[in-house]
Amino acid sequence: MRSFHKNQRRNYLLSLLSSVLLLISLFGCGGSSDTRSQAKSSTTGTYELNVQITAPVNNAVITGSSDVTFTVTSSGGTGTITTTWQIVGPTTQNTATGDSPTLTFLESGSHQVTVTGTDSRGITATDSITVNISTGTGTALSVSITSPLNGSTVTFTDGTSDATFTAASAGGTGTVTLDWRIVGPNTSNTATGETPTITFLETGSHTITVTGTDTAGATDSETITITVAALSVAITSPTNGDTITIDQTSVPGTYDVTFTAEVSGGTSTVTLTWLATGPTQKNSITGNEVTITFFETGSHTIKVTATDINGSTATDTITITISTDVSL
Repeated sequence: MRSFHKNQRRNYLLSLLSSVLLLISLFGCGGSSDTRSQAKSSTTGTYELNVQITAPVNNAVITGSSDVTFTVTSSGGTGTITTTWQIVGPTTQNTATGDSPTLTFLESGSHQVTVTGTDSRGITATDSITVNISTGTGTALSVSITSPLNGSTVTFTDGTSDATFTAASAGGTGTVTLDWRIVGPNTSNTATGETPTITFLETGSHTITVTGTDTAGATDSETITITVAALSVAITSPTNGDTITIDQTSVPGTYDVTFTAEVSGGTSTVTLTWLATGPTQKNSITGNEVTITFFETGSHTIKVTATDINGSTATDTITITISTDVSL
């Protein structure tokens, strides 16, 4: 009997020991300290994904070719890293894949290029750069004012004071923007474009500067000085000293004479005022071409005064003789 109880106790202890070992095994698996497994489910630590565009460098100016090869390097992450490229601006393909794709750009100027890396867990990382595609020469930007020339005098003859300026640019990267700055009274102290028209409000000296800026931010400028001609007026017909012979008129004792004048210089609209000495139908009349009715023959003095929008004036005077002697 003692032997039976002894075996039963031993079996009990063995069973208890087996249970304890099973429990230790179960708790040991549940409390695993496998930090690698934990890191795989995180975006930090050793397995954090990083991508970087290594060529070309950010803000690189690409000249001589529209084909550009890009290179990316990646680190960290889990498993295979897939790289996808996105390009802003006209190219033969706006997307690409791989570590070193070659892209053909269809337009000069600034372009943004972004690469995205994706690992086997679906974790992503990105990097972006800007490249500047040149029009091809790789020469420095230069701008020049081609018209009017530096030191020239601008004379207005059409009743306005509008002057058109022309500039040209060469070299640089991509599109060149032209900005104008005018010193002196005018309707617009600034303008843009290759051929702006400026309305001047004063005669005299004016300084004009044009600045060109290309896509890469490079600039060049040129400055000229012009002179807006002063106002002048001249009576062109009849001429000074002319004798105007008038045959019998429909109204006896009246003599009609037509006068014309030309204006140059000054600013904006110019008004012409005529004044004739001696008995006339109107002693004062306005216009570039006027007809004055005289009531007496003999010598008469005619004066024209030009006045521009700023109040500047210019005059011209002639003397004519009105005769009814057709034998003269």
